[in-house]
Amino acid sequence: MQSTSYQRFRIDDFGTEAIDKMIETTKNPVLLARMAYSKHKGMKFEAIPIDYLKWLSGTDLDENLAYTVKHHLGIWSKIDNKIKSVADFLLTVREQQRIQYYN
Repeated sequence: MQSTSYQRFRIDDFGTEAIDKMIETTKNPVLLARMAYSKHKGMKFEAIPIDYLKWLSGTDLDENLAYTVKHHLGIWSKIDNKIKSVADFLLTVREQQRIQYYN
């Protein structure tokens, strides 16, 4: 018998639950860590400008890239909303200070 560096596995080695889990996992899109092509090739998605992600979202993308772009646009949207909330708060405080100063 010849020795090999790999071992073949049978379904019985893992059980059907593990196989079912693998099948279920592969049905879902994958969140990519880095851009695979374009001028942003190799960059982490967190570092890609939002304008480029918005443009990219309007193009024909594979399932994984579309999922990743949508995910990161959602993060940017949450950050943008928080920044607007802080800015509104600061403007309100400043306006109250101005009113107090002139009264």
